[in-house]
Amino acid sequence: MAHPAAAPGMGVGTWAWGNQFLWGYSPDQDAELQATFVAAVQLGLTVFDTADSYGTGRWNGRSESLLGGFAASLDAADRQRICIATKLAPFPWRLGRRGYDRAFAASLRRLQGQLDRVQLHWSTARYAPWQEGPLLDGLADLVARGQVAELGLSNVGPRRLRQLHQRLAARGVGLKSLQVQLSLLAAGPVQPGGVAAVCQELGIDLLAYSPLA
Repeated sequence: MAHPAAAPGMGVGTWAWGNQFLWGYSPDQDAELQATFVAAVQLGLTVFDTADSYGTGRWNGRSESLLGGFAASLDAADRQRICIATKLAPFPWRLGRRGYDRAFAASLRRLQGQLDRVQLHWSTARYAPWQEGPLLDGLADLVARGQVAELGLSNVGPRRLRQLHQRLAARGVGLKSLQVQLSLLAAGPVQPGGVAAVCQELGIDLLAYSPLA
């Protein structure tokens, strides 16, 4: 699936799904997670964010698998209403313009084909600057080929945001969103010189994660 998604006021994050180490996940919670998912959709919360690295140990990728299964269980009308976004981690072995090819295909399988937005999970500019550009180009290729509708970023500062936006704009690929930690305890993005102003200037949706800190 590849259709642009509307920007809601609130979405649902799934970091805890499959994360046994931090959140005490076990499979006997799956029915409750599905009930929560269905309730969220019924309440109009239709954007769900996940990542290929969500899930620990043998549950790696579990968040995507659960989300894909839950979405597949919806009726056709509700499936059309939801937007699923995933993030791909720039692990050191993912190199070059095709470095995300296998990861994207695996995420798409776990999500059972329902994926609207793909995001670079974090910037490598400070420790492997040569890695980030080709990986971003590869994600832009997915959008250009119609394999996914939208492209986003996560955990990027204002200066790097401008640079990556310019790189994408040069080839005619839009940047839909930037996801950053934002709460009363982590208010940097909305302070003077923060990414919120850059997002507003460039027409990029700013998504806050961990907003309740």
